[in-house]
Amino acid sequence: MNFNLKLTLKSFPLWIFLWGISCIYRMLLLCRNQLYQFQIISQFQSKKTVISIGNITVGGTGKSPVVSSVLSFLEQNNLPTAVLTRGYGRKIKTDPVILNQANQSKLDISECGDEPWMLFLNHTQTSFYISANRSKIAQLAEVQADVLIMDDGMQHIRLKRDLDICLVDAVNGFGNGYLLPLGPLRESFDKINRADAIIITKTNLASQTIVEEALKTNLKNKIPIFIAKFCPIFLKGNHPTETISVEALNGKNCVLISGIGNPKGFEKTIRSLNGNILNHFIFQDHYQFDEKDLTNLEKEISHKNVDYLITTEKDFVKLSHYKRSVSKLYFIKMEMLIEDNFFCFLVDFLNNRGMQLE
Repeated sequence: MNFNLKLTLKSFPLWIFLWGISCIYRMLLLCRNQLYQFQIISQFQSKKTVISIGNITVGGTGKSPVVSSVLSFLEQNNLPTAVLTRGYGRKIKTDPVILNQANQSKLDISECGDEPWMLFLNHTQTSFYISANRSKIAQLAEVQADVLIMDDGMQHIRLKRDLDICLVDAVNGFGNGYLLPLGPLRESFDKINRADAIIITKTNLASQTIVEEALKTNLKNKIPIFIAKFCPIFLKGNHPTETISVEALNGKNCVLISGIGNPKGFEKTIRSLNGNILNHFIFQDHYQFDEKDLTNLEKEISHKNVDYLITTEKDFVKLSHYKRSVSKLYFIKMEMLIEDNFFCFLVDFLNNRGMQLE
């Protein structure tokens, strides 16, 4: 969705229409928040520690890589952890779904969603509880886990959280500052003050200065702010043992395919590795690929001198589910490298919760 609509005489009616919907959306958010504030709708308090990782903008802040980074930290400290996630974009709406080692063979990506499936493949010791009702699955997860990670939980007020981590993308920041659908904000900017910590992501792809200035101007509370770099690690294809150095992209002809929230960031990463982008097939976030898409990709490769067809890890788990593989298809493995001070902050928080980490 393009949030940079230039206000001209021709676009004015559309701008007014979107502004009107944005105002209605604001009122609905206000009413919902008031219902919780006056306890007309009650919140659920888990017996275990709940950490929410989310944002106040739509798409592309690097939420899944941050969740993965936090999971790795908790695994290294031997803390039993579960992830609560909506599983956005899944085709089969079984509710709830529990994805873990015991039942992975009985499930499919269409039941779980692309992001939970991708995260599970990287964290097979963790159970993923999938449902739109996070308070319901929290009651299931707290039986076997000490820490519950609520994926994309900033707006899910019904489940109380003990730590609210808000992500802000350095590439897109807060956009034009308007609420949906006129802008990228899921809720008004002042709601970022609910956060206990803020991570500015992808600072290696864009300067964090504009985001930092916006935060300094609008934050009412002294909230710790951390920075994170989104770094390419390697390329991986269909063969399980084959990995290629990202330096191999230098000067090579690349075709990109992605269905993510921030395709521009994906392009910046490939260009930073001196890859020559011939074309980029851009689909909507969580897009479900079909055989026709694979055929179009094969045609693109056959008509041009393409060295690599590159996709994201999230898209690769969907494309690799097809029996016939696409030639030259690789995903670029990315890792969110969060500054060490954040993990010191996390240790202090967990120690205060009685978990005694070092």
